[in-house]
Amino acid sequence: MADRMRELYEESGPWASVYVDASGDTADPRGQAASKRNSIAHALEQAGAPRADIDAIVEALAAPTGVSAPASRLVLARGGEVRFDRGLPGAVRVGEFAEFGPLPDLVPLVRHRPVAFEYLVVLVGHDAGDVLLCTTGSEEPQAREHVQGRADTLQKVRAGGWSEANYQRHVVDVWTHNEGEVAARVDALVSERHPRFVVAAGEEAGLALFLGKLSAGTREITRGVPVDARPSDASSKRLDTEIGAAIDDELSSLRERAHELIRPRAAGESPVEALGVGEVVHALQQSQVELLLLVDGAGDAHANDELDGRRVYVLDRAPWVASAPEDAGEAEIVGRVRASVGLVRAAVLTDATVMVVPADELPAHAPVAALLRWPAQAYAP
Repeated sequence: MADRMRELYEESGPWASVYVDASGDTADPRGQAASKRNSIAHALEQAGAPRADIDAIVEALAAPTGVSAPASRLVLARGGEVRFDRGLPGAVRVGEFAEFGPLPDLVPLVRHRPVAFEYLVVLVGHDAGDVLLCTTGSEEPQAREHVQGRADTLQKVRAGGWSEANYQRHVVDVWTHNEGEVAARVDALVSERHPRFVVAAGEEAGLALFLGKLSAGTREITRGVPVDARPSDASSKRLDTEIGAAIDDELSSLRERAHELIRPRAAGESPVEALGVGEVVHALQQSQVELLLLVDGAGDAHANDELDGRRVYVLDRAPWVASAPEDAGEAEIVGRVRASVGLVRAAVLTDATVMVVPADELPAHAPVAALLRWPAQAYAP
């Protein structure tokens, strides 16, 4: 989902964004749905959306979501075409809206899903490797890449004598070369995508070669899972179990790090957090945010108002967001939007993880906060 969000944010606007209750739990669901579509069309027209966008969204809303009630729906359109249409399990998490503006409003995706982050799964073989880029909450990998190595004399054989020793050394050299190619690609993806962890599975000897070829930084976040050379249900189950354990450990780690926000600081200790819209914007401008935390405002109008009562400027390139026009640097201002919309966009475009947390997990009067990749300097609003 992170990739899809990035793609949508990188497309030029303007956008028509609609987020509605899609449960249909009324005495006259068809009549209620038709009336709602008319209301949405009117709201979009009042917001300045072009007729082509309005018609595309109304047509999309006439089709079922495929999600059992309670459910919500997010539909985005630009240029007369629906670019995103997703049924979301659960009741509406923020107020329904039908709006037209410079950005797609993807905040409901963040509000509905559990915290999402990327991780890599590597299937190691002697002649090649498969690298899968995965996201929590998604059943299918975002991307899969096959890294093909040398295929000459890959199988060790027993021959005897001097020729056997040389042959065996050659085979090991080929294995080492191939695992090195896979490791180099994984190192590059870790540097590029910043996955939370890597799970590597393979036959024990090949896996050991692969792990030894990884950079120190990648090796620190990698779990090795020895499996049989031949695919089996037992090997698949072991890999799935290890991936599940890694996800659980990472979620626990993120929660523990979030609790850092409310830990009292010692005198002179550099903060590793940003609190409130101003500080978080400043940190996002430096690509300093590792984890963006939004207060769960479901059913709490005050929590939502405290965040979205603020507006931020969104930019066409880095630093992506600004509190004031003079902070835009050389970037062009795209528009001025609700704080949650601008902050989530900047977080996605700087590879930060976004997590929604209960209000009691953040300091009072801080509807948004961030944990930082390195300690903060003093911020002067």
